Amino acid sequence: MAHHTFIDYMGTPISGWIVPQQQYSSGSGRFQPRPSIKFSDDGRWGMKLKRALDMDFRGMPDSAAQAVLSETGTKVAIRILWPGYLPWTQHMHAFDHTNARQPITKSRLAYDIARLVKLFYDDMQHAQSSEASADWWVSRMRFEDLILLELRNVSAGSWQPVLCLAPR
Repeated sequence: MAHHTFIDYMGTPISGWIVPQQQYSSGSGRFQPRPSIKFSDDGRWGMKLKRALDMDFRGMPDSAAQAVLSETGTKVAIRILWPGYLPWTQHMHAFDHTNARQPITKSRLAYDIARLVKLFYDDMQHAQSSEASADWWVSRMRFEDLILLELRNVSAGSWQPVLCLAPR
């Protein structure tokens, strides 16, 4: 299976190590992926998940832009395939809760992804990892060091965050 790797980011200045997730595949036919949703903060590539969880979007230039995750379904699946752990999935709303039913804003998306990654992190904090290298054990990393680079559409109705571990 494909992994998110440094090669995906050749020429893009990132500080840290990309979490080498397998890319989710439903295995059910073809689909036309939506464009990836990329994040930046204070002029840098990516957004610290801790800042998103704290709803601190002062440095996100496009925070009010709509993030179109789906044209039809009201919810989408967020999938994390962290090395050494069982695949993890949660669902989130793709539209706001107004009568107009508009796509959520990019800041709301960043917050929701941060909240879900934190939930994954808390779930896996004491789980046994099958990863031989302790470098990717959740129990050895701080949530505060995780950066959301982008969200990739990996199947119809499914998105996968591309995460980076910032150096300390």
